[in-house]
Amino acid sequence: MNQSQTLILEGLNKIEEIQKKLKIKRATAIKYMHLLRKKGLVKTIYGKDKKRFYRILKVKKPIVGNESFYHIINRYSPMKVIYGPDYRVIGKKIGVEEAIVRAIDTKHPKIILAGLALFNHVKNWPLLLKFAKVYNVRRKVGALYELTRNFMKVRRIDKRTLNSLLKAKNEPKFIVDNFKSKDFKNIERKWNVFLPFNKVDILEYEQWW
Repeated sequence: MNQSQTLILEGLNKIEEIQKKLKIKRATAIKYMHLLRKKGLVKTIYGKDKKRFYRILKVKKPIVGNESFYHIINRYSPMKVIYGPDYRVIGKKIGVEEAIVRAIDTKHPKIILAGLALFNHVKNWPLLLKFAKVYNVRRKVGALYELTRNFMKVRRIDKRTLNSLLKAKNEPKFIVDNFKSKDFKNIERKWNVFLPFNKVDILEYEQWW
């Protein structure tokens, strides 16, 4: 019995209704109910006249695609983000390096803040640089990395990657539109970007640890 047949039968059915819907013989219909019961997908209910009804349970749709950057953030970060349960990525798997850049690309302060924990799980700094180039966020990545080091132990970036991030040109200054920091001006000046966080935001982050 295939999945499409099971979907047709979802809900309460008499054996005669199952025969009619699937256009099969009674013996075959009973056999199908036996197979579904073994899978835990059917419950037998008796009516007042002891007539049997079969309640076919809803079949869970198979998960299609790979984990999104939201999944990766929630795996490593104490601060969780909300996303659709079916949000998946078709194609190659996303790693920590790409997840950082995609989080920045959302321009959403809470997502970016939650994603800062990913810097401590980067294994391939040149790969992070590669994705930062693609999304045109090299100086943003560098500034957020330096900010993260102010309140969290972070794996040390190699100098070559750091210099490449710092020398990037023609990138927008705002990480989040119209958001500027009052407390991290030194990092903003060094990286020529505007950080969307203040010390109070970092305190909010730290309370999750």
